Amino acid sequence: MSDIEERIGRSRLHHGSGSDRIYLMEYHASDRDLLWKRIGELQEERGYGKHFFILPQGEAPFFLARGYRLEATIPGYYQGKEAAMILVRYFSPARELLSRSERELLEVCASWSACESSRGSESPHGSDSLRGSGSESGAGPARGSEGPASASARIRRARPDDIPALAGLYARTFQSYPFPIDSPDYLARTMENDVDYYLVPAPADSPHPLAAAASAEKHPGRKSAEMTDFAVDPAFRGAGLAGALLSAMEEALLRQEYRCFYTIARLSQPAMNRTFFRAGYRYGGTLVKNTQIGGSLESMNVWYKPAPRASQVS
Repeated sequence: MSDIEERIGRSRLHHGSGSDRIYLMEYHASDRDLLWKRIGELQEERGYGKHFFILPQGEAPFFLARGYRLEATIPGYYQGKEAAMILVRYFSPARELLSRSERELLEVCASWSACESSRGSESPHGSDSLRGSGSESGAGPARGSEGPASASARIRRARPDDIPALAGLYARTFQSYPFPIDSPDYLARTMENDVDYYLVPAPADSPHPLAAAASAEKHPGRKSAEMTDFAVDPAFRGAGLAGALLSAMEEALLRQEYRCFYTIARLSQPAMNRTFFRAGYRYGGTLVKNTQIGGSLESMNVWYKPAPRASQVS
Protein backbone atom coordinates (compact mmCIF):
# COMPACT_ATOMS: atom_id res chain seq x y z
CA MET A 1 0.00 0.00 0.00
CA SER A 2 1.28 3.47 -0.90
CA ASP A 3 1.92 5.96 1.87
CA ILE A 4 -0.94 8.38 2.49
CA GLU A 5 -0.98 12.09 3.21
CA GLU A 6 -4.01 13.42 5.10
CA ARG A 7 -5.20 16.93 5.89
CA ILE A 8 -6.62 17.31 9.37
CA GLY A 9 -7.89 20.87 9.48
CA ARG A 10 -4.81 22.92 8.60
CA SER A 11 -2.44 20.17 9.77
CA ARG A 12 -0.89 17.34 7.73
CA LEU A 13 -0.23 13.69 8.54
CA HIS A 14 1.83 11.29 6.42
CA HIS A 15 1.63 7.58 7.17
CA GLY A 16 2.15 4.22 5.58
CA SER A 17 3.88 0.86 5.65
CA GLY A 18 7.02 2.09 3.85
CA SER A 19 8.56 3.78 6.88
CA ASP A 20 6.04 2.07 9.20
CA ARG A 21 5.25 5.31 10.96
CA ILE A 22 2.86 8.23 11.44
CA TYR A 23 4.62 11.49 10.56
CA LEU A 24 3.04 14.74 11.75
CA MET A 25 4.44 17.02 9.06
CA GLU A 26 2.55 20.20 9.81
CA TYR A 27 0.88 21.06 13.10
CA HIS A 28 -1.63 23.74 14.04
CA ALA A 29 -2.70 23.97 17.67
CA SER A 30 -6.35 24.46 16.75
CA ASP A 31 -6.37 20.94 15.25
CA ARG A 32 -4.89 19.19 18.28
CA ASP A 33 -8.01 17.31 19.40
CA LEU A 34 -8.88 16.17 15.88
CA LEU A 35 -5.27 15.10 15.28
CA TRP A 36 -5.11 13.17 18.51
CA LYS A 37 -8.31 11.33 17.64
CA ARG A 38 -7.13 10.49 14.11
CA ILE A 39 -3.68 9.36 15.28
CA GLY A 40 -5.34 7.00 17.75
CA GLU A 41 -7.58 5.57 15.03
CA LEU A 42 -4.65 5.00 12.66
CA GLN A 43 -2.56 3.34 15.35
CA GLU A 44 -5.37 1.00 16.30
CA GLU A 45 -6.13 0.12 12.66
CA ARG A 46 -2.59 -0.29 11.34
CA GLY A 47 -0.25 -0.82 14.28
CA TYR A 48 2.54 1.49 13.11
CA GLY A 49 5.98 1.05 14.68
CA LYS A 50 6.76 4.72 15.30
CA HIS A 51 5.20 8.15 15.63
CA PHE A 52 7.34 11.10 14.50
CA PHE A 53 5.96 14.59 15.21
CA ILE A 54 7.37 18.06 14.44
CA LEU A 55 5.62 20.72 16.49
CA PRO A 56 6.22 24.00 18.36
CA GLN A 57 8.01 23.89 21.69
CA GLY A 58 4.96 25.31 23.42
CA GLU A 59 2.81 22.39 22.26
CA ALA A 60 5.18 19.66 23.45
CA PRO A 61 3.83 19.23 27.03
CA PHE A 62 0.52 17.76 25.81
CA PHE A 63 2.33 14.95 23.98
CA LEU A 64 5.11 14.46 26.53
CA ALA A 65 2.42 13.79 29.13
CA ARG A 66 1.04 11.04 26.88
CA GLY A 67 4.14 8.90 26.45
CA TYR A 68 6.10 10.77 23.79
CA ARG A 69 9.73 11.79 24.21
CA LEU A 70 12.07 14.35 22.72
CA GLU A 71 14.43 12.98 20.06
CA ALA A 72 15.67 16.18 18.35
CA THR A 73 15.21 19.95 18.25
CA ILE A 74 15.42 22.62 15.56
CA PRO A 75 15.94 26.04 17.20
CA GLY A 76 14.42 28.95 15.30
CA TYR A 77 12.16 26.73 13.17
CA TYR A 78 9.22 29.08 13.62
CA GLN A 79 10.04 32.52 12.20
CA GLY A 80 13.55 32.27 13.61
CA LYS A 81 12.15 32.44 17.14
CA GLU A 82 10.42 29.37 18.56
CA ALA A 83 12.09 25.98 18.36
CA ALA A 84 10.54 22.89 16.81
CA MET A 85 10.45 19.83 19.02
CA ILE A 86 10.70 16.45 17.31
CA LEU A 87 8.78 14.07 19.54
CA VAL A 88 8.59 10.32 19.02
CA ARG A 89 6.95 7.25 20.40
CA TYR A 90 7.98 3.67 19.65
CA PHE A 91 5.68 0.65 19.58
CA SER A 92 8.44 -1.97 19.25
CA PRO A 93 11.49 -2.19 21.54
CA ALA A 94 13.73 -3.16 18.62
CA ARG A 95 12.71 -0.07 16.66
CA GLU A 96 14.23 2.34 19.17
CA LEU A 97 17.73 0.81 19.33
CA LEU A 98 20.73 1.96 17.32
CA SER A 99 22.89 -0.80 15.87
CA ARG A 100 26.57 -1.02 16.79
CA SER A 101 27.59 0.42 13.42
CA GLU A 102 25.14 3.30 13.87
CA ARG A 103 26.55 4.07 17.31
CA GLU A 104 30.04 4.17 15.82
CA LEU A 105 28.91 6.56 13.07
CA LEU A 106 27.21 8.77 15.64
CA GLU A 107 30.47 8.94 17.59
CA VAL A 108 32.18 10.23 14.44
CA CYS A 109 29.63 13.03 14.13
CA ALA A 110 30.02 13.84 17.82
CA SER A 111 33.78 14.10 17.36
CA TRP A 112 33.30 16.87 14.79
CA SER A 113 31.32 18.95 17.25
CA ALA A 114 33.89 18.27 19.98
CA CYS A 115 36.64 19.36 17.58
CA GLU A 116 34.77 22.57 16.81
CA SER A 117 34.24 23.34 20.50
CA SER A 118 37.91 22.79 21.32
CA ARG A 119 38.93 25.19 18.56
CA GLY A 120 36.67 27.94 19.84
CA SER A 121 35.32 30.37 17.28
CA GLU A 122 37.60 29.20 14.49
CA SER A 123 35.61 28.09 11.44
CA PRO A 124 35.36 24.31 10.92
CA HIS A 125 35.95 24.80 7.21
CA GLY A 126 39.69 24.78 7.62
CA SER A 127 39.99 21.64 9.72
CA ASP A 128 42.07 18.96 8.04
CA SER A 129 40.37 16.32 10.17
CA LEU A 130 37.05 17.15 8.50
CA ARG A 131 38.31 16.96 4.96
CA GLY A 132 37.13 13.84 3.18
CA SER A 133 36.92 12.48 -0.31
CA GLY A 134 33.62 14.15 -1.01
CA SER A 135 30.33 15.47 0.24
CA GLU A 136 27.71 13.20 -1.24
CA SER A 137 26.25 9.79 -0.51
CA GLY A 138 28.67 7.14 -1.73
CA ALA A 139 31.40 9.70 -2.32
CA GLY A 140 34.69 8.45 -3.67
CA PRO A 141 37.32 9.76 -6.03
CA ALA A 142 35.62 11.96 -8.58
CA ARG A 143 35.37 10.32 -11.98
CA GLY A 144 33.91 13.34 -13.76
CA SER A 145 35.54 16.68 -14.45
CA GLU A 146 32.79 18.63 -12.65
CA GLY A 147 33.96 20.37 -9.47
CA PRO A 148 32.47 22.85 -6.98
CA ALA A 149 33.83 25.96 -8.74
CA SER A 150 32.53 25.08 -12.20
CA ALA A 151 29.32 23.62 -10.76
CA SER A 152 28.49 26.80 -8.82
CA ALA A 153 28.50 28.80 -12.03
CA ARG A 154 26.07 26.34 -13.62
CA ILE A 155 23.64 25.66 -10.77
CA ARG A 156 20.13 26.86 -11.48
CA ARG A 157 16.62 26.40 -10.22
CA ALA A 158 14.78 23.60 -12.01
CA ARG A 159 11.98 24.38 -14.46
CA PRO A 160 8.98 22.21 -15.41
CA ASP A 161 10.80 21.02 -18.52
CA ASP A 162 13.55 19.60 -16.25
CA ILE A 163 11.13 17.21 -14.54
CA PRO A 164 11.89 14.13 -16.70
CA ALA A 165 15.63 14.53 -16.07
CA LEU A 166 15.07 15.03 -12.33
CA ALA A 167 12.87 11.96 -12.11
CA GLY A 168 15.50 9.94 -13.95
CA LEU A 169 18.29 11.05 -11.61
CA TYR A 170 16.23 10.22 -8.52
CA ALA A 171 15.23 6.83 -9.94
CA ARG A 172 18.90 5.97 -10.55
CA THR A 173 19.94 7.18 -7.11
CA PHE A 174 17.33 5.70 -4.76
CA GLN A 175 16.02 2.15 -4.84
CA SER A 176 13.19 3.41 -2.63
CA TYR A 177 12.40 6.67 -0.83
CA PRO A 178 9.76 7.90 1.64
CA PHE A 179 8.24 10.17 -1.02
CA PRO A 180 7.84 9.35 -4.75
CA ILE A 181 10.48 11.75 -6.05
CA ASP A 182 11.06 9.58 -9.10
CA SER A 183 7.49 10.35 -10.21
CA PRO A 184 7.12 13.23 -12.71
CA ASP A 185 3.61 13.91 -11.38
CA TYR A 186 4.91 14.22 -7.81
CA LEU A 187 7.76 16.50 -8.89
CA ALA A 188 5.37 18.72 -10.86
CA ARG A 189 2.94 18.97 -7.94
CA THR A 190 5.60 19.79 -5.35
CA MET A 191 7.32 22.25 -7.70
CA GLU A 192 4.06 24.20 -7.69
CA ASN A 193 3.77 24.06 -3.90
CA ASP A 194 6.80 25.64 -2.23
CA VAL A 195 9.45 23.06 -3.15
CA ASP A 196 12.30 24.61 -5.13
CA TYR A 197 14.46 22.08 -6.97
CA TYR A 198 18.01 23.01 -7.95
CA LEU A 199 20.24 21.16 -10.36
CA VAL A 200 23.72 20.94 -11.82
CA PRO A 201 23.59 20.17 -15.57
CA ALA A 202 26.02 17.49 -16.68
CA PRO A 203 28.61 18.19 -19.38
CA ALA A 204 27.36 17.71 -22.93
CA ASP A 205 29.24 14.42 -23.42
CA SER A 206 27.61 12.77 -20.37
CA PRO A 207 25.09 9.94 -20.85
CA HIS A 208 22.59 11.66 -18.53
CA PRO A 209 21.53 15.32 -18.50
CA LEU A 210 22.05 16.02 -14.78
CA ALA A 211 25.12 15.73 -12.59
CA ALA A 212 23.31 16.49 -9.33
CA ALA A 213 20.13 17.90 -7.82
CA ALA A 214 18.58 18.86 -4.47
CA SER A 215 15.55 20.66 -3.16
CA ALA A 216 14.56 23.30 -0.64
CA GLU A 217 11.18 22.44 0.86
CA LYS A 218 9.94 25.81 2.01
CA HIS A 219 7.55 26.54 4.87
CA PRO A 220 6.60 30.16 4.10
CA GLY A 221 4.53 30.77 7.23
CA ARG A 222 7.34 29.53 9.48
CA LYS A 223 10.18 31.01 7.40
CA SER A 224 12.09 27.74 7.63
CA ALA A 225 13.22 25.39 4.88
CA GLU A 226 14.33 21.78 4.73
CA MET A 227 17.37 21.14 2.53
CA THR A 228 16.69 17.71 1.12
CA ASP A 229 16.49 15.30 -1.83
CA PHE A 230 20.23 15.47 -2.59
CA ALA A 231 21.23 13.16 -5.42
CA VAL A 232 24.50 12.99 -7.35
CA ASP A 233 25.11 10.92 -10.46
CA PRO A 234 27.74 8.25 -9.67
CA ALA A 235 30.08 9.71 -12.30
CA PHE A 236 30.30 12.98 -10.36
CA ARG A 237 30.39 11.86 -6.73
CA GLY A 238 33.26 13.13 -4.64
CA ALA A 239 33.42 16.46 -6.49
CA GLY A 240 31.65 18.59 -3.85
CA LEU A 241 28.44 19.08 -5.80
CA ALA A 242 26.16 18.59 -2.78
CA GLY A 243 27.96 21.40 -0.96
CA ALA A 244 27.70 23.66 -4.01
CA LEU A 245 23.97 23.01 -4.26
CA LEU A 246 23.51 23.65 -0.54
CA SER A 247 25.25 27.01 -0.79
CA ALA A 248 23.19 28.04 -3.81
CA MET A 249 19.92 27.13 -2.09
CA GLU A 250 20.87 29.02 1.06
CA GLU A 251 21.67 32.15 -0.94
CA ALA A 252 18.30 31.99 -2.71
CA LEU A 253 16.43 31.48 0.56
CA LEU A 254 18.23 34.34 2.26
CA ARG A 255 16.94 36.64 -0.49
CA GLN A 256 13.45 35.43 0.44
CA GLU A 257 14.13 36.24 4.12
CA TYR A 258 14.01 32.67 5.43
CA ARG A 259 15.20 32.44 9.04
CA CYS A 260 16.12 28.77 9.58
CA PHE A 261 17.61 26.01 7.42
CA TYR A 262 17.63 22.36 8.45
CA THR A 263 18.06 18.85 7.12
CA ILE A 264 17.31 15.28 8.16
CA ALA A 265 20.35 13.38 6.87
CA ARG A 266 21.05 9.65 6.77
CA LEU A 267 23.29 8.63 9.66
CA SER A 268 24.76 5.94 7.39
CA GLN A 269 26.24 8.60 5.07
CA PRO A 270 29.04 10.41 6.97
CA ALA A 271 30.03 12.42 3.89
CA MET A 272 26.58 14.01 3.62
CA ASN A 273 26.57 14.78 7.34
CA ARG A 274 30.01 16.32 6.96
CA THR A 275 28.73 18.54 4.15
CA PHE A 276 26.22 20.12 6.51
CA PHE A 277 28.65 20.37 9.43
CA ARG A 278 31.23 22.12 7.29
CA ALA A 279 28.55 24.53 6.05
CA GLY A 280 27.94 25.69 9.63
CA TYR A 281 25.01 23.46 10.58
CA ARG A 282 24.64 22.28 14.16
CA TYR A 283 23.63 18.84 15.37
CA GLY A 284 20.06 18.69 16.67
CA GLY A 285 19.60 15.00 17.46
CA THR A 286 19.27 11.54 15.93
CA LEU A 287 15.97 10.00 14.82
CA VAL A 288 16.31 6.26 15.36
CA LYS A 289 15.15 3.91 12.55
CA ASN A 290 13.04 6.74 11.24
CA THR A 291 12.94 6.64 7.45
CA GLN A 292 12.78 3.91 4.83
CA ILE A 293 15.38 4.55 2.13
CA GLY A 294 16.81 1.94 -0.22
CA GLY A 295 14.69 -0.84 1.23
CA SER A 296 15.56 -0.53 4.93
CA LEU A 297 14.77 1.70 7.88
CA GLU A 298 17.54 4.23 8.43
CA SER A 299 18.40 6.42 11.41
CA MET A 300 18.63 10.09 10.57
CA ASN A 301 20.62 13.02 11.96
CA VAL A 302 18.97 16.42 12.32
CA TRP A 303 21.17 19.42 11.45
CA TYR A 304 20.04 23.06 11.63
CA LYS A 305 21.44 26.47 10.81
CA PRO A 306 20.06 29.84 11.91
CA ALA A 307 20.09 32.16 8.92
CA PRO A 308 22.19 35.31 9.33
CA ARG A 309 20.31 38.57 9.63
CA ALA A 310 20.31 40.83 6.60
CA SER A 311 22.92 43.07 8.23
CA GLN A 312 25.23 40.06 8.55
CA VAL A 313 25.01 39.04 4.91
CA SER A 314 27.81 40.52 2.86
